Amino acid sequence: MKYLPKFQFLALVLLLGIALIGSTGRADAAEAYTVGGPCTTGQNATDWDTIMQCTGSVWTRANPFVANTVSIGTTSASANTALDVSGTIYSRAYNAGSSTTIDWSLGNVQYTTASCGSFTFSNMVSGQGATGGGSYTLVVEGTTSGTCSFSQSSPDVVTFKYPPNHGATTDTKMTVFSFVRVGSLVFIAETPGY
Repeated sequence: MKYLPKFQFLALVLLLGIALIGSTGRADAAEAYTVGGPCTTGQNATDWDTIMQCTGSVWTRANPFVANTVSIGTTSASANTALDVSGTIYSRAYNAGSSTTIDWSLGNVQYTTASCGSFTFSNMVSGQGATGGGSYTLVVEGTTSGTCSFSQSSPDVVTFKYPPNHGATTDTKMTVFSFVRVGSLVFIAETPGY
């Protein structure tokens, strides 16, 4: 499978967003940029993630859909994350090294070489209030047996609901934890023995 360069992917997301939701995407006011120095009115530039144009002698975002948030395929006019999608997306797995501190803003699928113990999460967001939800996967590759526990206090506190089979992991085996957040509850599925 051939992958698109990041700027082509963002252009595709922009076009899909316009086609699917019209003007429901949210963007902050125009922001000033310096792109290789001063500019001449009418001059345009494309940075890796931003389409810009020159107004006067200042670079500004040319497209509000490539600002801080975009909603695609949803009727929400205010996305809570960088991309709010109703549908399927492709997300790369993030290598958290040996950390037990997991920042979900780096990816919904992550893995760590840490052994089970106390894990601290951040940015496991719920989306749009009571209807919000999210799916997250953590692969714990540690080689020492232990029982994982999870907590989060940023951006909000959540309650983790552990499965009946929750217990110590197996030495030298990986364990896959799947998390489904619904409001302030996070349901955990645990698959040991890989």
